[in-house]
Amino acid sequence: MACNVQLNDGILFTIRTLDCNKSVKDISGATNLKIGFERPDKTSFTENANFETDGTDGKLQAVASGDVCGQWLLQGSMTLSGKPLHTKTGRFKVSENI
Repeated sequence: MACNVQLNDGILFTIRTLDCNKSVKDISGATNLKIGFERPDKTSFTENANFETDGTDGKLQAVASGDVCGQWLLQGSMTLSGKPLHTKTGRFKVSENI
């Protein structure tokens, strides 16, 4: 995932969860949904997430804003069948406003 975000804009981030065969993973039974964000200076924070629909599409989402310009990372996490599950990391860039 690559996208451009403007500084301090609240953005709805959506992450799709895939299995090892790159097929959509049903996460409808997952709990403790979160999206973690890592700033360019390596500090991080998490936002509580929700299913985009009912979780059968593998999608979770959360709103966050980039408060520092530069390249960011994000990653979804949850508990599924009593075990922690993490998505691949994604990148996005936060740019200054004029």
